[in-house]
Amino acid sequence: MKTFAQNIKEIRQQLNLTQEQFANKLGYSYQLIGCWENGRSFPNLNTAKRIHEVFGVDYEDIFDYDLD
Repeated sequence: MKTFAQNIKEIRQQLNLTQEQFANKLGYSYQLIGCWENGRSFPNLNTAKRIHEVFGVDYEDIFDYDLD
């Protein structure tokens, strides 16, 4: 199972976005995205919801779990 940090970086890279572009679309700083990708901090559930809404990413892809 991958970590949240690995998942969020992979999602960003698949979207061909820099940390700054990803952050701007969410309304955050690129430094915060870097902290997420390095596992130093984690978004709250509202932010995970925003990632889902803005980028169309499934929660399962963000958190690497299977609902089945």
